[in-house]
Amino acid sequence: MPPPFRDLPDQVVIGKVLKPYGRRGEVRILPLTDFPERFQRLRDVTLQLPSGERIPRRIRSVQARGKVLLVAFEGCTRPEEARALRNSLVLIPRDQVMPLPEGTYYWFQIIGLRVYTDTGLYLGVVEDILETGANDVYVVRDREREILIPAVEHVVRRIDVAEGRMVIHPMEGLLE
Repeated sequence: MPPPFRDLPDQVVIGKVLKPYGRRGEVRILPLTDFPERFQRLRDVTLQLPSGERIPRRIRSVQARGKVLLVAFEGCTRPEEARALRNSLVLIPRDQVMPLPEGTYYWFQIIGLRVYTDTGLYLGVVEDILETGANDVYVVRDREREILIPAVEHVVRRIDVAEGRMVIHPMEGLLE
């Protein structure tokens, strides 16, 4: 599940601080990851405050409570300190993302890929991804147009993250 927030060039958003919890400085965090259990193993994160300022934080404890997590950070022991973290994003370095099964990719790996047809025609760069329910749709733009490419196997033939390239077989009417 991709986060509804744009990842940063060097870090990936994995959660959002919702509000304080209790009287010991804990906060409720909404996990924005397919791997919420990762919080149990995390030690250090970066919090991006609503102002844009980034601060390192060490996790003291994590408890799952339904769809949210109760997290205690070192140095945050009072409700007032926890309140100051409200609406912060929880970030980790990109090199710490959980491995995915072969053939699946994180959004940050797809956005920015150059897209070509299987006949070699350059179409543009993936600039966004839309969630439609049935399948994702890659928004590809060049200087003159926008193309919506369904992220389905019979259309997307090859993704090479290392090369920064995606090859598609356009279905009828896709490029019109």
